Amino acid sequence: MVVDEPGELVARGLVVELPNGRRLLEAVDLHLDAGKLTAVVGPSGSGKSTLLNALAGIRPATAGIVQYDGRDLYESFESVRHRIGHVPQDEVLHLQLPLGRALQYTARLRNAAPERVDEVLGELGLTERAHVTISRLSGGQQQRASVGLELLTRPTMLFLDEPTAGLDPGYERSVMRTFRELADGGRTVVIVTHAVASLDICDTVVFLAPGGKLTFVGRPSDALAWFGAADYPDVFLELEQRGDEWSQRWLASPEWAASPANPGNGDGGPAADAGGAPGAARSGRWGQLLTLSRRTADVLTSTKGHFRLLLLQAPVVAVLLLVAVGFGNLAAEGAGRRPRIVLAVLMLGAVTMGLVNACREIVRELAVYRRERTVGLSLGAYLVSKFVVLGALAFVQSAVLVAIVVSAQQGPERSVVISPPIVELGLLVFLTALASVAMGLAVSAWVTTDAAALVLIPVLLIGQLVLSDSIIPVEDKPGLGQLAWVSPSYWGFRAEAASAHLLENEMMCQLRAVVEARGNPEQQATFESLFGQAPCRDGWAATRTNVAGAAGALLALTATFAAIAALGLRRRDPRR
Repeated sequence: MVVDEPGELVARGLVVELPNGRRLLEAVDLHLDAGKLTAVVGPSGSGKSTLLNALAGIRPATAGIVQYDGRDLYESFESVRHRIGHVPQDEVLHLQLPLGRALQYTARLRNAAPERVDEVLGELGLTERAHVTISRLSGGQQQRASVGLELLTRPTMLFLDEPTAGLDPGYERSVMRTFRELADGGRTVVIVTHAVASLDICDTVVFLAPGGKLTFVGRPSDALAWFGAADYPDVFLELEQRGDEWSQRWLASPEWAASPANPGNGDGGPAADAGGAPGAARSGRWGQLLTLSRRTADVLTSTKGHFRLLLLQAPVVAVLLLVAVGFGNLAAEGAGRRPRIVLAVLMLGAVTMGLVNACREIVRELAVYRRERTVGLSLGAYLVSKFVVLGALAFVQSAVLVAIVVSAQQGPERSVVISPPIVELGLLVFLTALASVAMGLAVSAWVTTDAAALVLIPVLLIGQLVLSDSIIPVEDKPGLGQLAWVSPSYWGFRAEAASAHLLENEMMCQLRAVVEARGNPEQQATFESLFGQAPCRDGWAATRTNVAGAAGALLALTATFAAIAALGLRRRDPRR
């Protein structure tokens, strides 16, 4: 395996401070030798992950500099990030996909040669597991698979945050040996770990005390003697109780005085930019869009049971509607029909399918998104790929729903804008579903957990039903009327009502028109007492303006919610 010459990593005065003034990292100086395995350890709250992210350039420090191969890492991150691999604590794999296929998608996104997948699988001892779904791999194999994503671009430095967390001692040792082999192969490997039983495998161990204070840097065999402890648990207790004292002792020690990390042993300033090779090429936006769309579709269809349920949504809703309201409700002639109910269910079905399909799509793979953003993933390509796949699914679902329902309702017999009428109505239902997909993606981009998205789904659906103005009049209510304007259900029902000639075909609207034409207040009051205040809006009239206007509003809502989703994704960028 050919690996670029590993670079030296030097950190000077790294400080990470929160807006409230609390410091997570306190003036840390480090010198990491090229081609070595270094472990960062310490009790909880000692800033281990914070230090790792600062060293890798993922979350730059508030103050201080990091030099990589003589270059300021933060200033030249775009050009050197292909040489840095970072494996976070969060799951960065699509567990539904076979291992080999998941690596192939990542290779395409990072413009790695296709044969790199086989090379990486061989290097990690996973060749025989290439066709196994990732969720069925053992914990240790999944950890190696996460590392494999980073090895595709041949990084010279590899940063891993708690890679052995949750593994039993056997798997833990096996994974640590893998890191030892990677370092021996010419990479600089830095890991945050609690696997103290395997520290003897490392070349260097860095101990931090609570508050991100450096207390020891050296060979693992010297650590216990430095702390005067019998074992590592005793060291952790010492650091929790007397961390400040151990930090001061280290900074005053002869070992620190002689350490290359000591700023007093060098100029401590940034080296001149060595230029270096340009950043590794990455797939262009169109290439990323194609790969991301394929991967999203692959993930969607990989869980067969879930995908079948998605496909069954439309026919189940259609059959339930037919059982509830019967046939012939959209016919131009006859009495006692309920076209409003049919159109309301079409609208609600479209909104439900769009929201349910999209509400969890982004939040459940946030770790994957963050990791890929650090290596050049286009936000636009990522978001558009979701619309491509979920929009296609919404189109199929809308077509099935409308085909079953309309074919049984004997209408509408006339179209307003596009012929035949079933195509016009189907497109309007699809636009409603697409706007709902956009709303779902916006929600998914802003919530923090998958559970939060699930909790919001029923709330949003009830809100959409109320704001649709189809059953409960809200257009004339202050606040609700304005809120309805940004609701896909409102414009969706308005478009369907105009397309299906609701004002002409519904008996209640016909009677209301007659009563209002007479102008008799007593008759109007009697009508309201008998039939309630269900609205019959002018916006439901079968005119080109109403149909085209509602369709345009749905497209505008789709664009607006897409922009909101993009803002939500932007704020999750790992380096912000």
